[in-house]
Amino acid sequence: MTIKYDTAAQKCNFVWNVYNAMSEEWFDLTPKELDEIIADNMDDEWSTHEYDPNGMYLDTCVRERVANLVSMYYLGHPWPRYVDSVDSVDMEMFTKNLDDAIEEKRNENEN
Repeated sequence: MTIKYDTAAQKCNFVWNVYNAMSEEWFDLTPKELDEIIADNMDDEWSTHEYDPNGMYLDTCVRERVANLVSMYYLGHPWPRYVDSVDSVDMEMFTKNLDDAIEEKRNENEN
């Protein structure tokens, strides 16, 4: 027997899977924040594949797409890749800038 989720459940499952797989290691976003950024921009992904909302793993390509969407949303440029010759110091600065932008956006939304 195959269970087919409705569209809202598929989208929700995808967002929760991304949250579980990426939120602590890549960036500190809530599921609601992720939903606002990625869900409508990755219809082809969550509508094609079924995701475990409790899952901890994502394909590398999916992680890269999510990271780029988050980076574009908060900083206006894509997530750096090692082919861009990003060293650890530059990556630390990028991560700090992203964390600061996330915090700034949260503060704006609270006021």
